[in-house]
Amino acid sequence: MNFPNFPLYDSLKKNEIVEVTEQDKNTIIDRLKEMSDEKQEIVYALIKAYYMEEHQQFTSSEIPYGGKTLKNRLKFDLECIPSKLQFILKLFCEIK
Repeated sequence: MNFPNFPLYDSLKKNEIVEVTEQDKNTIIDRLKEMSDEKQEIVYALIKAYYMEEHQQFTSSEIPYGGKTLKNRLKFDLECIPSKLQFILKLFCEIK
């Protein structure tokens, strides 16, 4: 599945994937907590795009990778997210 209208996802996934360390995971979690709602929506879009590409299907009601709905946010366990996607999220969190 291709996402011609999501150049951010396309550019992040083109990077050579490197294993995310525990330190990286902690940094990702800390940065996600500090992000605006708008940026967190982009994170969810990245997760959904990756899921759709890997599974070749779109499911609008399912939150991928065991995500849960909280009051006004989604919550994901980083350990349930594939390592390739963890790296994409790390790259996004490094964007200033």
